[in-house]
Amino acid sequence: MLKALAFSILMATTGPAQLYQKLGSDGVVIPSTTFGGPQPPSFVVNRNAGNTMGLLMVYIEVTDADDSVTAITMNCAASPDLNTTNWFLQTCTVSGATATCVMPLTFVTDPSGLTSPKRWMSRVDIEGVQSMKCVFTNTGGTAADSIRVLAALSTKG
Repeated sequence: MLKALAFSILMATTGPAQLYQKLGSDGVVIPSTTFGGPQPPSFVVNRNAGNTMGLLMVYIEVTDADDSVTAITMNCAASPDLNTTNWFLQTCTVSGATATCVMPLTFVTDPSGLTSPKRWMSRVDIEGVQSMKCVFTNTGGTAADSIRVLAALSTKG
């Protein structure tokens, strides 16, 4: 038993290390912001040349003032020119020789079963994308409800 455990630890430490980089100020890309503002809460991630990180981790925290939020929607758009032109993401499923695609790719979460503050995480594949903008909206909530978003980039390793 001890030999197998030592072998497993050795194997786990010899592979490529996964890189991780927080974005914004200590990971915060949207400080605590209410949904009642003139623009919906959003953030932009611009990748630098030589950046090989292909995953965007989005940590979402919602404070639901009166437990009325039924959905939080995150729509993300990619841009090849640092957000001058945005292109919607799509998701595709393949059956046989047919791919069926839906766009824009929308992350919808019903946080009603979570206690406040309601927290969850989404992973977005951004490999090959120069820039990504994500916008958040709430359904069923009030202007007093707030969102806070942290984000980080990671390699897929």
